[in-house]
Amino acid sequence: MGILRLRRIAFTPMPSFVAVCIATVGVAVFAFGVFLSIHDESTSDSGPQPVVTLAPTFAGPAPAELGDVHVTVRTLSGPVADVPVTLESRFTVDEPAKKLSGRTDPSGGVSFDRIDINPGSPWVAVAHYAGRDFTSSVLRTAGSVTLHVSDLTFDPKHLQVDAESIAIVGDRSGLQAVQAVTVVDRSVRAFAGGLSLPLLDGATAVDPRTGLDRELLALDANNQMVSSAPVLSGSHEFTYTYIAPMGQTGVPFKLAIFYATKRVDVLIGGKLELHPGGALHANGTIKLAGRTYHRFTAKDLHAGQHLVGRLVLRKPSRIPTIALLIVAILLALAIVLLPLLRRRRPAPEPPVEAAKQVQPEWT
Repeated sequence: MGILRLRRIAFTPMPSFVAVCIATVGVAVFAFGVFLSIHDESTSDSGPQPVVTLAPTFAGPAPAELGDVHVTVRTLSGPVADVPVTLESRFTVDEPAKKLSGRTDPSGGVSFDRIDINPGSPWVAVAHYAGRDFTSSVLRTAGSVTLHVSDLTFDPKHLQVDAESIAIVGDRSGLQAVQAVTVVDRSVRAFAGGLSLPLLDGATAVDPRTGLDRELLALDANNQMVSSAPVLSGSHEFTYTYIAPMGQTGVPFKLAIFYATKRVDVLIGGKLELHPGGALHANGTIKLAGRTYHRFTAKDLHAGQHLVGRLVLRKPSRIPTIALLIVAILLALAIVLLPLLRRRRPAPEPPVEAAKQVQPEWT
């Protein structure tokens, strides 16, 4: 006699609200992961167009303020008499520039009375000496200013750069550079041969800052900036900003060295990377104004040398996007496979006595 054992099929379906919740979360995470991936590809290298101010901007017109300006002209030997001096207005838009003239007295001074000078109406003082114009910094308030003048030299061998730095940030829309050069004239005379200042290729919208007069700047045949203002004996700092184009696959980095230079620092920030070549080498990072820059340094350079490399856009990290996509895929698989993983479980076998009660009789 055979024994037939009956087994009860046990299957517990997943509650519908649990399945709906898992499906909703999975779809949401997957959609977010896809969106993030597309968003990274479309905007990782985009950003606002770098903007460089071409002239000072002010919240509104400043009230008229009349004041006296006293100019003193001196050489290394002392005050100089009978030197022509002009006081010239700058950054005028709606009216022509104003120019006032005078000559220094035996004490080397000349005064200009009742000048409408304020931050919104700046002026400069210019002394005409030895066939050159010696210009003051921009005057935004009334008061006294001293102009130093000197005899001239045209030999660039007297010039040396103690330090030069260029900080570059940007993205696909363009580059913005801030450049500072400390120049030393080792002669007792003022260098009047035209001070050459380097620019990156394609530079435009140059904004002169410390030590430079826009009216005395020009571009040479190699599209490098030249200041015709005499460089007096001693150390002087020149700063300027500009913008330059950025290609889809990067642009060559090339910085000209015009004078013997002790040190150059290239600071790269934002979404940029520099692949250096030649004398440039990586020199850690530096933090300026809350931004971290990768620093590259070159030392003891000679006139006529170039610093070279290549600027490229830094590739964005894909790790967060990939992680989200993996989580979304796992959740989607869980929605499909979880019910199947809840395997059919056999019911416990009935006791022997109970089994005998259901045994059929065979005839």
